Amino acid sequence: FTPLSNKSFSFLVGADVGLGKPNTYGGIPFTSDYQIFAQLSYTVGVSQTERKHYYTTQDVNVVDRKFVIRKNIRFEVNSATLTQDSKPLLNEIAEVIRRNNVRKLLIVGHTDSTHTEGYNLALSEKRAAAVKTYLVTQGVEADVLQAKGMGKRKPRASNLTEAGRSKNRRVEFFILE
Repeated sequence: FTPLSNKSFSFLVGADVGLGKPNTYGGIPFTSDYQIFAQLSYTVGVSQTERKHYYTTQDVNVVDRKFVIRKNIRFEVNSATLTQDSKPLLNEIAEVIRRNNVRKLLIVGHTDSTHTEGYNLALSEKRAAAVKTYLVTQGVEADVLQAKGMGKRKPRASNLTEAGRSKNRRVEFFILE
């Protein structure tokens, strides 16, 4: 880090009581009442973390190398088929990837806990792959994208309510490079 400032402080320890005459052995008075002066020096340094400013859109933001998406990417029920209303959002995501020259992006699919672990894992993998395929059709290089499914292992909310299950059915994007 680069020091931003150097500061020195002097302060008094003890009390200023009475006068003493210094002796010839280092200037300490021959009295029990004397002053001790101490000096404290320090350097304050601040390291700055390089923050990249990303191109974003109204619905797609990038925070700490993770895409924050204001809408859900939706699929047909129990399917990896994207709904038509998800495609404009995926077009925005493709634009953000291209405009920021992202070199590696991880696409992670998640499900709720409605079905078995094996079923959900396979479905989440297929959904992540479907998103990857669509982004490639929108001009994102295939070798930039990695698709991974997590199944029901990383819920964002409780699976006891429909609202919670809806939050758990999601696709996330993480910038790796």
